[in-house]
Amino acid sequence: MYLESEINGQLESLRKKFVDKSIDFKNVRLWLEKSLKKYKVKINIEDNPELEDCFCINAFYGEDLYGHEIEVCIVKNPDNHFLYIPTNEDFDTFLFYISQAVQHELIHKYQWFMREYDTIEPQKYRRKEKDPKIRQAQEYLGHTDEIDARANDLWLEIKHAKKDINCLASLKDLVKDSDTLTGYIATFGDSDHKVVKRLLTRTWKYAKAV
Repeated sequence: MYLESEINGQLESLRKKFVDKSIDFKNVRLWLEKSLKKYKVKINIEDNPELEDCFCINAFYGEDLYGHEIEVCIVKNPDNHFLYIPTNEDFDTFLFYISQAVQHELIHKYQWFMREYDTIEPQKYRRKEKDPKIRQAQEYLGHTDEIDARANDLWLEIKHAKKDINCLASLKDLVKDSDTLTGYIATFGDSDHKVVKRLLTRTWKYAKAV
């Protein structure tokens, strides 16, 4: 996404505050919101007692009463009261996931904005899957809006893993390094599924645009 460098620059300003520090999650929220204020991002902290990892990140788009348009939710175990990022490499990973989430939701924001001017309706994926959970996941991930945003996620993951790609076909080799591609293949059951191919084609367009 064209705002990647700008967003990363805003987050980079927090490096000295975060690295090798134990930070109360209240300050995590305040500092992130301040650095991302330009993009109208709201940071929420939520507890999940079933979460074993340090934290995970969810994000949503939808304007609220206070003018925020994007919500990034950091989900943590309630026993974790502080965020500790020991090294610069760990901060790079933290920065990556926050930036990826914000970019994903900004793409959705622009999609909704363009609906007013675009005469082409987004394509919805319909699958007669018996399992309602699988059907819901396929219809969600198969929607053209979601494919476009997830393709940017995949492209960011490729760069973050420092992988080189020289053709569309080589993207399939990156499955073990990509949460996005792994998720699509698991949902649709086949790396050659037409929706997975659409994701890879869109990702290749992001790669060629650089």
